[in-house]
Amino acid sequence: MNKNNQNGVYDYDLRYNISMQPGTEDIPNPLNGGKVDEISIFNTDSLSKYVTSGYLTVQNWIDNFILQQELSSSLPKIDVSVSSVKVPAYQKDDLVDTFKGLTLILIATPMLLPYLRLVNGIMREKEKRIKEGMKIMGLKAYAFYLSWFITYTLISLACSIVVASILQATMFKRSSWFLIFLCHYLFSISNMALGVLITVFFDKAKVGNVLAFVIAFASGWPVANINQFQASPSSMFWASICPATSISYGINHIFNLENAGIGLSGETADLRVINFKLSYHYIWASIEFIVFLLLAAYLEQVLPSEFGVKKHPLFCFKPSEIQRLEFKNLLKKLLTMLTPPTWSKLTLLSSNKMSKENQLKSNI
Repeated sequence: MNKNNQNGVYDYDLRYNISMQPGTEDIPNPLNGGKVDEISIFNTDSLSKYVTSGYLTVQNWIDNFILQQELSSSLPKIDVSVSSVKVPAYQKDDLVDTFKGLTLILIATPMLLPYLRLVNGIMREKEKRIKEGMKIMGLKAYAFYLSWFITYTLISLACSIVVASILQATMFKRSSWFLIFLCHYLFSISNMALGVLITVFFDKAKVGNVLAFVIAFASGWPVANINQFQASPSSMFWASICPATSISYGINHIFNLENAGIGLSGETADLRVINFKLSYHYIWASIEFIVFLLLAAYLEQVLPSEFGVKKHPLFCFKPSEIQRLEFKNLLKKLLTMLTPPTWSKLTLLSSNKMSKENQLKSNI
């Protein structure tokens, strides 16, 4: 300790074992400057770690030892306490805090209407055999589903434009209109793709409608059953696989950014706030949109139904008749190209001999 004493100024280090899983250290990781990246007035975990880990106790012992050594007396003593530093005056928006807990109802629930109408419309046409009648007249299956999907995609586009405009004009004034629109629109079209996928499994409208509603309702289950403050970032990432949960966390994320005074932008879209990033929503909504449509297109071909002949599960890898004929023609061309030239010469000589013999016989 005396080696570090220069003109009454002491310099010492307290070394802790931080070879632990990130986020579970005894004290904030000094490699990150001890800073907290999360934006939340409720984030007291980092502050409490200095107390519960014994850090302040050890520091207080050392400071008292230095003080008593400098004054050559055991009476002086430094008491320790923990308190928050002063912050500039600010205003709290209670309206934002109130709406933040209602995003599942205010944002996700209204989009159930076009989602359920899409499912009901497709299922009704299947149940009344309208779809089969059109297929007999030459309608392709992809054209049938595409007509429905495009119609409701355009409806979702209009809804997302209206929602994004209202949110930015009222509560998300610091945020990018396009990113708000993209957040809502990706949720809408992934929901539509899920509805198309559900219709593949059923021929009866009532059963399909009930299951579609149950799935949409269940996709919001993690919101009510996962404590976002205690969940790990990986848990929040996988919870975002549910469309309703993903949009709820996404809108709450924008509320948190607005409360912090920075709003949603290209730079803050990947900022972690209370263990969640808005990029989680963008990633999962895009993946679900593509995967649901591909699954619907595939299962429509292979699942048994009341009408039509279903294809083999591996039909994608089987060549068609046209491809088989083209392959046979290609083989013939390759065989002719690979025929040795000596063979052609022998056949030419033999044909010449035969023609000469025929001429002699005719002369005789």
